[in-house]
Amino acid sequence: MIAGFVSLIAVTVTRASLVWLHVQRTGLSAARNPVSEYGITPFRSGYRIATIAFGIAGIALAIGIDRAISGHGRVGVVALLISALRAERSASSRWTLGQGCCSRTDPVTKPR
Repeated sequence: MIAGFVSLIAVTVTRASLVWLHVQRTGLSAARNPVSEYGITPFRSGYRIATIAFGIAGIALAIGIDRAISGHGRVGVVALLISALRAERSASSRWTLGQGCCSRTDPVTKPR
């Protein structure tokens, strides 16, 4: 029950962060640019909050699933894998796509 509540709150934080990023004047298009490009703008803290909160949501959900179905071996392994993937995604928000290799004026990343 608590894990589900934590997951719900974390998904809400993720959604709020992404909405905030989309309404700011970042120079990126919500329709054309991948969300990860927010990580190479001055608004990277909003992107980082979203990815970490999403990771927390996944981990909490995996814990909730594990507690709800304890004693069923194979499903516990799946819950553990989900948890590991979410933890990895949270950590990977530190290194965004294109960081260090492209500038905001390159044709590939330049806003249209």
